[in-house]
Amino acid sequence: MSSNIFIQTTMIFLFVFSCSVVGQTISPEQKQILIDKIINGDDNQALEAIIEIRMKNLNDCAQVVFSNLWKHDPVVRLNFLKALYEFEYPDIHNLALAYIDSLRHYKYSEEDISETELKSSINTVLFNLNDFSKKQFVFDYIQTISPDLNREDIYLLEKILEHYPSDSEIIKTILINTACNSDDHLIRWIAISVLDDHYGQQVLSVAMQLAANDTVDTNRGLIIEEIVGRYNNSTVHSFLSTQLSRETFGQNINTISEILFSQYGTPTDYLSVKNIQPTLNDTLYKSYIKIVLLDDFHAIQPGSNTAVNIMLDTLNSYSQKCYAYTWLGDSNFLSQLLTLLDDTKTILISGDSLGAALKIKQYQSSIVRAKKDSLANRFVTEDGYKFLYYYPKYILERLPKLPTIGNITPSITTTKTKEFTLSVNGNSFTPISVIYFSGAPRKTTFVSGTLLKTDFYKKDTEKEGVYKVWIANDGGIASDTLNFNIYKKLPMEVRPELNCIDEIGKEKYRAWFGYENKNDGSVWLDQESENKFDPAPQDRGQPTIFLPGKYDRVFSVEFEGNKKLMWKLDKEKAEASKNSPRCN
Repeated sequence: MSSNIFIQTTMIFLFVFSCSVVGQTISPEQKQILIDKIINGDDNQALEAIIEIRMKNLNDCAQVVFSNLWKHDPVVRLNFLKALYEFEYPDIHNLALAYIDSLRHYKYSEEDISETELKSSINTVLFNLNDFSKKQFVFDYIQTISPDLNREDIYLLEKILEHYPSDSEIIKTILINTACNSDDHLIRWIAISVLDDHYGQQVLSVAMQLAANDTVDTNRGLIIEEIVGRYNNSTVHSFLSTQLSRETFGQNINTISEILFSQYGTPTDYLSVKNIQPTLNDTLYKSYIKIVLLDDFHAIQPGSNTAVNIMLDTLNSYSQKCYAYTWLGDSNFLSQLLTLLDDTKTILISGDSLGAALKIKQYQSSIVRAKKDSLANRFVTEDGYKFLYYYPKYILERLPKLPTIGNITPSITTTKTKEFTLSVNGNSFTPISVIYFSGAPRKTTFVSGTLLKTDFYKKDTEKEGVYKVWIANDGGIASDTLNFNIYKKLPMEVRPELNCIDEIGKEKYRAWFGYENKNDGSVWLDQESENKFDPAPQDRGQPTIFLPGKYDRVFSVEFEGNKKLMWKLDKEKAEASKNSPRCN
């Protein structure tokens, strides 16, 4: 059988089999026709029949296939053996080896497939049986046809590569030759894909060469999107920038633009895409690049491992590029921006990261003002804003946040109260954060990034009034303020409540107390003058900070049944006795 017939029938099988449903039904009459062709047909009829039998997975024909294995030519036998392997026929391994021995006895014509090719092809069975003893046949055959490999040849090379890393270099050389020189563009794509899967960055230069020079538009696009575009480095960046100006196929220009914007996104990338977009003839990609890529673009966020000083250098470069592209004016404004960045670096080196954040915020605010209210030659265009507003935002996210204050506890007390601890809750606190009270710094205890504490004493509450509380770092960058109120008399009462009692023994009881605070904030009442029990001891575990609202069963106190127990709170009283309501 000729080489052309073998290749055509093999490709028909590969296509049809890939599109078929395994186990597809067939009528008994149709099956019998196929069997008759296997038994009585010539080589071409038998080959057509075995392809359909394999396609429809008619494994009950295995015995018929085996019985007629040796009556046809080597090409048909090869397909019979592949079918028997797929049908898991017993002793298929020995049959495959016997097939190899039989090839030397066959008389080949000039039109027949060569013995070398058939010996290579039977390895599709042997390799799947984990027998690689005949792998040299693959190399022997490929040496005669390279670079004109087919899919089966590449499949066999890949199987060898997976099991014999020692053959890696020779296989790489074969596949590179195929990827660069095969006449079949699909084979070129398959070869470079296999190279990328197994050799990665070792063959990146080959992939870029093909992406630039392959004569088929879709091949260039696939290689750029699936292989070259996966790598993020300066070499690939330079290649893509060059290829953008060379490429003529709209879809590929779109692909390159997407990769440039998603992985690099420099002002030069943006300008290159912006300049090429109006020249596109394909209206679909012309619109997509304008609406999706250009209109929605802003500077991309660098990787999490990028140091802040590197980001400052990048912003410096972006500033100068925007000025060069007339997206930023004038030179004095550029100098002011660059000075802010230099100052930021100096402050950052000194260890004042919050001060650095303040400088970057000033830079960003200058950009916003220049875009909103252009003065004379000072301006920022929409294109420049996409870089010079958003990139500082990413730098600020890497620097410590400015402190924010959420609430203080307590926020209300009375004059000349006993000492207490003020708790400040918020965010972005650091060990150098300081609580300020009425304009003066206080000794501050750092508990966590969300909690600071400071102690107050009787002398701190001698005068009534409204006092401002805020948080600042050592460099003076402050949070917003909250009010702390000191009263001679509370504006609203804090009323104690007896909820119920439990009997816990003979003439022994446990009283459960709660309270209602009608003030807007949490109140501190000390346990000496305004918050005590009678009879002694005055301190029986009652709270000293009272949150706004009504709270039941906050704490309990044990007492003797022959005595009454009284909690005095802010001139209000709650009394417990053995006759008080029982708890459920």
